[in-house]
Order: sequence, then C-alpha cells, then structure tokens
Amino acid sequence: MALLAGGLARCGGSSSLPPAAATQLQPRVAAIRVAASAGDPTGARAAAVELRRMVAALRASGDLSAKQASAILAAAAQVDAQLALLAPPVSESSTSTTTPTTAEHPGKDKGKGKGHD
Repeated sequence: MALLAGGLARCGGSSSLPPAAATQLQPRVAAIRVAASAGDPTGARAAAVELRRMVAALRASGDLSAKQASAILAAAAQVDAQLALLAPPVSESSTSTTTPTTAEHPGKDKGKGKGHD
C-alpha cells in the first residue's frame, strides 16, 4: 500500500495549483494516503470519491483548469487501479444460510389419550 500512498503526492502539494484549490485538495489527498498507508482500501476508495467530487466542484467554479483537473483525476485513476488489485471490499451484509429443521415434538399429547381428559 506504500505505492498507493505516494500515487497522489503531486496533486495535493503541487505548486502549479492555485493556492485555494491546493488548500481544498490537500486534506482529501492526505485522507487517501492515510487510508492506503493503514491498509484500508475501503477508506482510500471513499477518500478518492471525495477527491473527485472536490475536483469537479473546483473545475465548475473555475478554480482548476481542465488540464489541472485532468492530471489530478488521472492520478486518482491510477490509485483506483492499484486499489482494484487488492482484495475486494467485504460486504457487511453477508448472510449465512441456516436450514431450519422441523423437530417432531415427541410426547406432545402424552397422557391425553381418548377418555383421559
């Protein structure tokens, strides 16, 4: 996961980014690095989603050029490709199937034969 942590190093700390954009992107890049370094691919994926949302917002507001946004998203795609090589996320909703058995109730009516009410 160390390679993943460095995959976005240029994005968050790039001096070619406008200061306001860099300030907003750095925490998201850091979150990806922290999750990747901790061996948390699910957390890294979630942080990458947030990074993409922020890049889209910065691009829409004109705070990032198309070239800058493209470079950041390309780096995020490389991280995603590396994350895909790891074990897939485990679904917390996994269920185990148990087959119920119908138990006869021996002696249910024991002692209540005809005429013994």
